[in-house]
Order: sequence, then C-alpha cells, then structure tokens
Amino acid sequence: MLGRNWSGAIQKVKNQRLIRNGPYKHIRHPIYTGIVCGICGIFLYLEPLVL
Repeated sequence: MLGRNWSGAIQKVKNQRLIRNGPYKHIRHPIYTGIVCGICGIFLYLEPLVL
C-alpha cells in the first residue's frame, strides 16, 4: 500500500504521492488510531477492577 512512499525520516521523494486508499481513505494516521483504540480497550478492561 505505502510501498516506496514510506520512510522513517521526513523527506521529500521525487514522484511521491498521497495514499488515499485502504485505511488511509478514512483515517490519516491508522497507527495513532490503533493506539488510541488499544488504550480505550485497556480502560474498559480495567474498569471493573477499579470499582
């Protein structure tokens, strides 16, 4: 999906394009969304233990 457009560093690559399919069609940063969902799941799991 990302292929040659992915890089660990911020850089401008010749012929780089914005990916607008797959999870990127709806969410700009799917990794951040997954982290937030995971944290919410942990809180839902631990809630009965706190009460």
